Amino acid sequence: APVEPVVTPADVVVEATLAPAVTPSPRTEVGSDDSRDMIEAMTRALGNLSYEGILPTGAISLTDGLATYDDGSSINPFVRLMAELVATGDLNGDGAADAVAVLDNQSSGSGRFVYLVAVLNGLADPKPAGALLLGDRVQIKSLVVDGTRIVADMVVQGAADPLCCPSQKVRKVFGLEDGQLVEQSSEDIGQVMPDDSNGG
Repeated sequence: APVEPVVTPADVVVEATLAPAVTPSPRTEVGSDDSRDMIEAMTRALGNLSYEGILPTGAISLTDGLATYDDGSSINPFVRLMAELVATGDLNGDGAADAVAVLDNQSSGSGRFVYLVAVLNGLADPKPAGALLLGDRVQIKSLVVDGTRIVADMVVQGAADPLCCPSQKVRKVFGLEDGQLVEQSSEDIGQVMPDDSNGG
């Protein structure tokens, strides 16, 4: 009778080691020096621009990411660039680096109004589109540019929430339409849990 070949564990190991190795395709890591340098340069540019649509009196010009203004109160309200939320990409498909800025308007009252602004050609010839109000005391947890879309994970006021204490998680998608930033979709993604209290 023919003798069956014996397969030993060593044979299995040899076969496994002969399998072709998978080489990851090269790509730019988000944390790479080039990426960080571009975001830092973009953030500096965004912090020294004029923005329309925040104050009823006209544009407000930031210097190093901040501008104060007078609304007749004894408190100096201000508008600031939220530098930690700058996102970059190509929003209109022209090959130039664009940016998305979040601006925080700390009024003299209790309101803290958060705006989203698309800035085309943010490094060479920045042109901000009109600011889009996201809400009063809303929190932006993440902001990314996905193709020509802007995707923001936010915490906003639910139907029963006071303005001070938003608890509804939402994912909103924004895009440019006729040169203006508009909200394209909104999806509820849950409620804030007690262990989610990581600031905002």
